[in-house]
Amino acid sequence: MANYKTPGVYVEEISKLPASVAPVATAIPAFIGYTEKRVRNGLTLDNATPVRITSLLDYEEIFGGAFDENLTVTLTGTSVAEADTLIAVAAATELSPYTLYNNLVMYFGNGGGPCYIVSIGLYTIDPIPSNPSDLIIVGDLQAGLTAVEKEDEVTLLVVPEAIALTTTNRKTINDDMLAQCNKLQDRFAIMDALYDPLGTVDGDSINFRADVGTDYLKYGAAYYPSLKTTIGLNFENSGVAITDSRTGGTFTGSMFP
Repeated sequence: MANYKTPGVYVEEISKLPASVAPVATAIPAFIGYTEKRVRNGLTLDNATPVRITSLLDYEEIFGGAFDENLTVTLTGTSVAEADTLIAVAAATELSPYTLYNNLVMYFGNGGGPCYIVSIGLYTIDPIPSNPSDLIIVGDLQAGLTAVEKEDEVTLLVVPEAIALTTTNRKTINDDMLAQCNKLQDRFAIMDALYDPLGTVDGDSINFRADVGTDYLKYGAAYYPSLKTTIGLNFENSGVAITDSRTGGTFTGSMFP
């Protein structure tokens, strides 16, 4: 540094080197759940292998897309005229619990950056059981958590399909997430709270208290209430069963092109 206390001509050098600390992404989530496939560069990946991606295109190339839902559609009304016909599509309870892909659509659609995907299994195609939550296995989710523990870059844990589990198993996963955050001290757990559209906020809060223990709560937060989105359901015509209660007829979407 030049000394400016006396008159004269001074030369001051300005560093052209970049800053010694480069900016890096500070929020790198790990999404754990079921996928359509698990193939990279033509090779099938091992189960519960963390894979770093940077876009939805990366996800679709390696893990595929959304689950093809088997929808039921019921036509009701006072006559067979179009103006008198009401259309009722399958209730949410009849849909599959495979929501990982839709979560990634929202994540990248809202400016999300690099993240890790841990595929813990492939979709069970057909048929969907009477209780769709049976498709989400708590042991599979735990295996995904164990695998992502080795990734130093991860700062957020997200297990969206855990919401389909029973209360006891949701508590198991939520507590496992919090325990890992406490152990590693470098990540935070994002959990989902069940939302009852006919209930109250207080009631939902009380129910959520059964979904998580009392340890390491400073390492987690619950997302509430559930978002309403315009993301469409994925389905094939052949997977749509249509019942016309006006005429008593039943047919499937495979009858249409």
